[in-house]
Amino acid sequence: MVGLLGAPLPGTACPVERTIAYSRDTTPGIPPGGRTEGALRRPISTTYLVYLVVAKGGPPAVSGVWIKGTYFTVTLRRVQTPVVAEHDGAVPTGESDVLVPATSSTVYELRPGDEQPWSAGSAEEESLTRDNELVVFLRVGRSTRYCPVKTIERLPPVAGQ
Repeated sequence: MVGLLGAPLPGTACPVERTIAYSRDTTPGIPPGGRTEGALRRPISTTYLVYLVVAKGGPPAVSGVWIKGTYFTVTLRRVQTPVVAEHDGAVPTGESDVLVPATSSTVYELRPGDEQPWSAGSAEEESLTRDNELVVFLRVGRSTRYCPVKTIERLPPVAGQ
């Protein structure tokens, strides 16, 4: 769930303390006859919830995000902590999950946008995208920093319309 950054080069400290990523599938509604098993295995869409926990200061310069083989443009939105989501969107229970705990650091929600063509520009990028489900690409000074997440945590699915 949490990808930790490698040590930055001297003079180019990376502002991101942690990268947190979740996915939530939207599945078709329950089909007539109560046969849910097949319907729940074929999502209509998947939403990714990605958060960057940043040392105090302005937003990081994010150039894009690579998610499970696809590269996307991104927008950032500052959010207040704790960040919570309903535990089971398919069956409202009043229970919620803490996606990002309360912190004195600044937290940004990263929203994937348009899909973009992309290929690894270095052996490091090739290794990161092969070994992780998600990689955030940051511009820090003249260099690129990476925020990898080995495994995206799956939240319970929600029913589509």
